[in-house]
Order: sequence, then C-alpha cells, then structure tokens
Amino acid sequence: MKRFQRIGTQIVNRTGAGTMEAAVLHDSSQRQMVEQLLGQAYLAAHHLVEANKDAVGRVADELVLRRELYGDEIVHLLDAQDLRVPEVDLTKDEAWPRL
Repeated sequence: MKRFQRIGTQIVNRTGAGTMEAAVLHDSSQRQMVEQLLGQAYLAAHHLVEANKDAVGRVADELVLRRELYGDEIVHLLDAQDLRVPEVDLTKDEAWPRL
C-alpha cells in the first residue's frame, strides 16, 4: 500500500484542494486512505491505457474530430473499442511507472 500511497501523495500535492477536500486531507488517516485510493486508480488507468494504446488513440481521434461526446455516445465509442483489462503483477518493479 505504501507504493500506491506514494503515487497518490504526488497527485494530491499537485492539486489545489477546495474547502471540502482540505477538510478530508487535513486528517492524516483520511489523507492516507485518499492517497492510497488515488494511487491504485492511477496505476489501474496507466496499465489500461498501456494495454490499449491503439484503442485510446482511436478514442482520442474521435474526440478531436467531434470536439464533444456525451453520455451514451461515450459508452458506445468505448464499447466499440474492445478494450482489454491487463493482468498486472504488482510484485514486479516494471509494473510501477516512473513518475
């Protein structure tokens, strides 16, 4: 969990927290939990994008072309990409991106 937290700490430190977020982040145990969750989410997103580079490129191209996508348009576009969820071995150092 410490590696997740390190990633999350970097994310939290780069954001400007509003009053609600500041209240949560002021409590050290809540801050740790937030940082760990952010780290896990970041790592999952990183590996999903890495495993689906071509599909992510197609989605980006469509967004550039149309400028905006809403609701079901996004769902249909993502469904059409046949995204795959990669299996990641977190015990290997190469599973952890350099930040």
